[in-house]
Amino acid sequence: MPELTILIHLVAASIALLLGAFILLIQKGTTLHKILGRLWAIAILVTAIGSFAIQISGGFSAIHILSIVSLVSLFIGIHAIRKGNVIKHKGTMIGGYTGLFIAFLFTFDPNRYIGKAFLSLFNLQ
Repeated sequence: MPELTILIHLVAASIALLLGAFILLIQKGTTLHKILGRLWAIAILVTAIGSFAIQISGGFSAIHILSIVSLVSLFIGIHAIRKGNVIKHKGTMIGGYTGLFIAFLFTFDPNRYIGKAFLSLFNLQ
């Protein structure tokens, strides 16, 4: 079961990472931006909430703080755009994406599951 949880988390995080980068590059305010933004929000929700089910070392770690930050940023950003505050929306969405990217970098720590798998691909372990 933990493997399925990790797989779902990994797929959702990968979608959010790639989709978020694309969203940052396209024109804002378009129908495409809105649709992809909603998909990104779902991917972030799955990623962040799913991270709390992953406790490889028996407890929460610093990376879980980024999950909380991502959730808070997501909800603030959604609320901001619904109120018409584009500047606040933009800031929180970029902040949320930045948090996701930082979390992605943390996964390559050699003591973490993905880091170990990555190193084993190149026989560096």
